[in-house]
Amino acid sequence: MEHKRIIPVLICLLTVSCLVLGIILLSLDRQTNYLPDESIETLIRVLNEGGIEIDPDIISGKIDTGTVYLNESADYHATVASLLADGEVKSTYKIPYGVIMTTDRGEMFSFGDNFSFDYHVSGEHTDIPDIWDGTYLSGHLNETRYREISKIATDFLDKGSRVPDTEGKISVVTVTDNILEKDGVYYVICSRTIDGVEITDNTALCTVKDGRVTDASGTWCFISLGDSYSAQLSDILNILFNVKKEIVSTKETDKTVTILAIERCYSLYFLGNNEEFCLIPCLKIVTDSMGEYIYNAIDSTLYTKN
Repeated sequence: MEHKRIIPVLICLLTVSCLVLGIILLSLDRQTNYLPDESIETLIRVLNEGGIEIDPDIISGKIDTGTVYLNESADYHATVASLLADGEVKSTYKIPYGVIMTTDRGEMFSFGDNFSFDYHVSGEHTDIPDIWDGTYLSGHLNETRYREISKIATDFLDKGSRVPDTEGKISVVTVTDNILEKDGVYYVICSRTIDGVEITDNTALCTVKDGRVTDASGTWCFISLGDSYSAQLSDILNILFNVKKEIVSTKETDKTVTILAIERCYSLYFLGNNEEFCLIPCLKIVTDSMGEYIYNAIDSTLYTKN
C-alpha cells in the first residue's frame, strides 16, 4: 500500500522537475541568444525621437551567425567565357576597365567593372530595348510556356557558374523575376539567391529568341564558390542606430520616415580587384520615403544606399 502512495508522488515530483528544468533552459537560451526586451523598447523610443517609426514586430532580437562565402577567382573571365561559349574562345582584347572575348563561332563576351557583362551570339547583336516603355507585354504567358522560357534563361546563366557539390548544404538558385515579350521575342529578368537569400545588385536581362539566349547583359556574379566560414552577426540595435544617424542627417526636419521591412540579403564585397570577392551577409532596411539601406551584418557599416 505504501508503494502505491509513493509512486504518484514521485511522478508528480519528476514532472515538476522537468518543467522547472525546461523553464531554466528556455531562460538561459533567451539570455544568451536574444536581446533584452528593454533594449528593443529603448531602440524604438530613440528612433521615434528622430522621426522614425517602426513596427516592433519586424525587429528580431535574435543574436545570430551568418556565413561568408569566398569565390574561386583564378581566371574568372576566361573561365566564365569558356563555360558559356558554344565554341572555343579565340581572341581576347583588353579594354579600359575590362576585357572583350570572342569565340570561333562569333559569340562575343564583354566583362567590365563590378561584374558587369554583355553577351551576344553571332549576327544577333541588337541594342537592349527599353522594356519598360509600355509596349512590351507581361503576365499573359501560360504556366507551361513561362517555365520553358524561364528555364532557357536560367540554364544559360547557370552554365557560366561552377557551384561545387556541397551535398545539399548550400542552395544556389537562379530566379526568374519577370518575363516580358514583344513580337515573339522574350526578355527575361533574372536574379540569384543563396539558401533563399537574395544577392543584391545582381541582375541579368536575357533575350530569348527561337528557343535560345541571343543576348544577355547586367551585373551578374557567375559564382564559383570556394571556402566559407561562419561569422557572428552584429545585433539589430547597432544597425538600426546607424540607420537613424543616416536618415536624420538627410531627411527633412519635420518629415516622418517609416521603416517598412528588415530583410536578410548577401552583397558582393571586392578584395582588391574585380576577380576576387566574397559574399557578405547583410541586412536591407526598407523605408517608405528614403529608399533602401544595405548594411554589412557583421560590422554594422553602411554598404549601399538605393
